[in-house]
Amino acid sequence: MQAVKQARSYGIGEFLEIIGELSQESTKKGLLSRKTKELITFGIALHKHCERCIRIHAEDAKKLGAKEKGLEQVRKISLFMRSTPEKDEHLWSTW
Repeated sequence: MQAVKQARSYGIGEFLEIIGELSQESTKKGLLSRKTKELITFGIALHKHCERCIRIHAEDAKKLGAKEKGLEQVRKISLFMRSTPEKDEHLWSTW
């Protein structure tokens, strides 16, 4: 989040340029397939509760070959991650 705040301080033109570069870098073919990257991004969108992002990344993952079962698994992982005791050390120690 700090990086986004810093990027916004540059002005809208520079901010959009930085976001565009990050987007291009994140979708390049590499160790992870583009489909895997879209599924990860879909999970992050779920975690952030960004409805527009959820829709976009679910559609993009499907275009890259993801099945509904894969999206369902990502939804379950996201739900699990949201249900963990994030900052409660006592709960973590008893879990």
